[in-house]
Amino acid sequence: NEENHILISAMSGKCIRFPVTAVRVFKSRTSDGVRGIRLADKDKVVSMSVLHGIEVDKIEKDEYLKISIKTRKKLRECTNEADVPRILKNITVNLPIAKLLMLAAEEEFILTLTKNGYGKRTSAYEYRVTNRGGHGIINIITSVRNGKVVSSFPVEDNDHIMLITKKGKLIRCGVDDIRVTGRNTQGVTCRACGKDEAIVSVALISEEDSEDIDEEQETNNTSE
Repeated sequence: NEENHILISAMSGKCIRFPVTAVRVFKSRTSDGVRGIRLADKDKVVSMSVLHGIEVDKIEKDEYLKISIKTRKKLRECTNEADVPRILKNITVNLPIAKLLMLAAEEEFILTLTKNGYGKRTSAYEYRVTNRGGHGIINIITSVRNGKVVSSFPVEDNDHIMLITKKGKLIRCGVDDIRVTGRNTQGVTCRACGKDEAIVSVALISEEDSEDIDEEQETNNTSE
């Protein structure tokens, strides 16, 4: 909807975030459309995601991101403003409690994975809103170690991902095992890729999908 933002991620490690309203409604389904991100030579778009359209002032964002990820998770689960001082303990944050809880509740995390099996999660608040059609900002460092980006999308702590390799192997891992770090970083090992091996695709398995799979497996085991 018009309150959402679009995040386009490229193979080179660049990405761009802009409001949905920056893309006008076209009269025809066969229209050429407008430019989302300006790609470098031989670069390609690998992912497009829809994000919450929350507007965060840079000062407020920087203040909020000073809080450790562990404490931010506690704030996200907090339902009573009176509990916030206890959660923060000796942490000084120059933000109203209501604002803190709102930022925590609306915070999203972008999971980015690369060809050589490295990945990271980064707060969506680190992806500033820019004009559509630009060159974008750094999403992850695509070094020789990392390789190019395979996929990038928002995830929840309880989600799982399925990594698919060039040789047909499937690797399932929990999103919570992948460290939260800054946007302009290399990430950590998600899957050790040997010689001539590489990640070619990544699929998200949400918590709801995972529960359905577990129930189906339990039913099949019972039948057997």
